[in-house]
Amino acid sequence: MESFILIKPTMEYAEQIAEYRKSFLKSGDSMDGTGPLRRMEDIYEYIKFCIEGENPAMVPANLVPATQFLFVRTSDNQLVGMIQVRHYFNDFLERFGGHIGYSIRPEERRKGYAKKMLNMVLSFCREMGLERVLVSCIDGNIASEKTILGNDGVYESTVYEPVRQIYLKRFWINTMEKNYKQKIIEKYADGREVNRQEKMGKYPMEFIYTKKALDTYINTEKRVAEIGCGGGYYLMHYASKCKEYLGIDLSPVNVEVARKQIIEKDLKNASVEVGDATNLAGIADASYDVVLCLGPLYHLKPEERDACISECKRICAPGGFIAFAFINKTGAIAKYGGGDSWQAVLTTDVGESVMKYGSDKKNWNVFYFTMPEELLAATEKQGLKKVRMTGLDFLLLEETIESFTEEQRSIWFQFADMVAGSEYATALSNHALLICQKD
Repeated sequence: MESFILIKPTMEYAEQIAEYRKSFLKSGDSMDGTGPLRRMEDIYEYIKFCIEGENPAMVPANLVPATQFLFVRTSDNQLVGMIQVRHYFNDFLERFGGHIGYSIRPEERRKGYAKKMLNMVLSFCREMGLERVLVSCIDGNIASEKTILGNDGVYESTVYEPVRQIYLKRFWINTMEKNYKQKIIEKYADGREVNRQEKMGKYPMEFIYTKKALDTYINTEKRVAEIGCGGGYYLMHYASKCKEYLGIDLSPVNVEVARKQIIEKDLKNASVEVGDATNLAGIADASYDVVLCLGPLYHLKPEERDACISECKRICAPGGFIAFAFINKTGAIAKYGGGDSWQAVLTTDVGESVMKYGSDKKNWNVFYFTMPEELLAATEKQGLKKVRMTGLDFLLLEETIESFTEEQRSIWFQFADMVAGSEYATALSNHALLICQKD
């Protein structure tokens, strides 16, 4: 794995800084996060400016104190990026520029360096006492947007910057934020996953239709691994119907609940362990006939999602099946819009966070939403073959279904069977299931 350091400009790197400048002038790209480097041909003067720029007493009246860093790859001592932290705002920075500007040398792009560089500088911001920082990017700069989101940036707004006549997207990053996996563990520390299906009432659609979809693939000859087993609902349902059942969950609370049930039911073919869906290092290659991934994708960013898919494929035996559960962007809106009220759901926050960024402001970086075609593309990219795509819970809240008369409920389930049987209707389902086969 490549390693990097952030260091302040010194004469040792003067030549590389000059080359960095030339590279941007040649490409015509914006030299963000470098201060006045574009207009300063004398690198000695530039380095002097950076040193003085940290001292409030020496900063020009129209600027604010800032710390300039070089992002250096240690293997070859090569300058590959530059990033600047402004210590506080003036009017322009508060509205448009933000706390941090950065750039990666054109020849070194598309390697994930910007995400790493921004992540590293957040520690410095935290040490400075900046509990959260504003980072902006030009609307339409997808690479920069991904860099910010990859560091848990939370979208706030889009503003028009009249000087350059461009639209800028504003994101806030909490420098004190816990690692997102720790946030997931804490989310489930209260035992909320235990008996979730019972809390949903008599007709928990997600669970009913998940079992309908999976029953075909599980029998007494199959070894089953469930990644993200929660409190053990599916483990309890399927352990007696298969040869071996392993449950893995990130939450120690969930694992302990599932373990107690295994002991109480004396399920000798079942076991459960704490583990990470993105790194199943303790499980041998090709060791399970059926791999159920029924929760992790609810919580994983695209890059972690891809790692999870890769690990599920790795532990699945050739010819085996993998089931990925996911939350739909459109289906979640359709279900809760109809159930709660469209007025409450059709907000700018939902439009920007859920539909555009696949998360929501109440549970940012804890829950993620996707679309069926996105997940299908991610699995096909890793060589998995789609067997079935199906929705699980459609349009109505469970309490609404429970309020129906017996006749109404019978017709509802006829409708639900038809919708679940149609792959084209999957996008209208809150939760959905993609079943794949490994060659």
